[in-house]
Amino acid sequence: MNEIDLEIIDIQNLQDILKNIYLTPFFNKNIVKLIDSINADIEKTLTVETDIYYLRNYRDNLFLTISFLRGSINKLIPYEVIFVIEKILESDLKENLKILTKMLGEFNYCIYNDFDIKSLFDINNISEKYIIMGLPENYKDIPLNNIALFHEAGHFIERNYVISNAILLFYTDEVFNILSKLLNIDIFDYFKTNDRKKIAENYLKEFFSDLYGAQFSGKGFIELLKKLKFSDQGNVSYTHPDIDLRINVVEDLLFGKNNDIINIINEGIKITKYNRQLEYHKIEFEKYFIYFENFVPIQIENDFELKKIFEIGWEFLLSDRINEGDFGRLSQKKKFDIINNLVQKSIRDYMIKKQWNSIDEVTD
Repeated sequence: MNEIDLEIIDIQNLQDILKNIYLTPFFNKNIVKLIDSINADIEKTLTVETDIYYLRNYRDNLFLTISFLRGSINKLIPYEVIFVIEKILESDLKENLKILTKMLGEFNYCIYNDFDIKSLFDINNISEKYIIMGLPENYKDIPLNNIALFHEAGHFIERNYVISNAILLFYTDEVFNILSKLLNIDIFDYFKTNDRKKIAENYLKEFFSDLYGAQFSGKGFIELLKKLKFSDQGNVSYTHPDIDLRINVVEDLLFGKNNDIINIINEGIKITKYNRQLEYHKIEFEKYFIYFENFVPIQIENDFELKKIFEIGWEFLLSDRINEGDFGRLSQKKKFDIINNLVQKSIRDYMIKKQWNSIDEVTD
């Protein structure tokens, strides 16, 4: 038994794991099609490939791919928030996409922008674009805690349209002046680095993603940032602006205040092919709160309401209404659990309604 034999055995063992995942119920039938295509590519690769380094690289890619697919099975995937984010991104990108999830054993949210499944395997029959997001496994059933994924969706949009680079290309001096004024420091001297432009680019990416996420989660996003303030992620760094500054920028978006960061980002967006400004659309919360106060899911009527459902949930939790009526007699945790549950059910009901409508359209 030689090195190539051992690599092939490793890949075959991983293929067995992939086949076991295949037998698990999936939320999305397109993922089943994806696994079929990867299996076919494995069979072809093991038949024709003899280069040891290629096989090792192939094994590593397969290993990581399996970890993403495992997080996308029915019993793990937080499919309510994923359904909402898919709707948001599809309307922004004008293409069909699917999100895979990786369950993390730590309090962290991320997007794997550099991992493109379709480029790793010969699966040209797959038309959908796949995005991979990571989230804490402990939060998978708590949708209101997963609004950080809206921020990660913002990172995907920013990268897809190269927004920060475009801003720095046309507004370099303006960005440096704005950041130095807001931070009350010179970012170039503060980090003792010559890569001033890279720092500015990192900051613009974070500001864009914060603003993108806040459009769909409102004040809940501010609560998320406050939570980060008391962790290592809250410190000003080469990659992330100070949390207090990030909170101020988000607050200015939500309350319609003038802000130089928001202005320069929206000016830069005009240079790109991204055809939507970052702006906050207000909604009338009262008509939705009535559902919660009666302990029933919201009857979501359209995609706009769907995209706002997390904001509605957070707005109710942060309002005085959460302490009135029947809710006032409940513990704080019970209140939180009930609103999470009602948000989940509201999304599920809308998903079912959309599925029935699509069936009716086919049968008409």
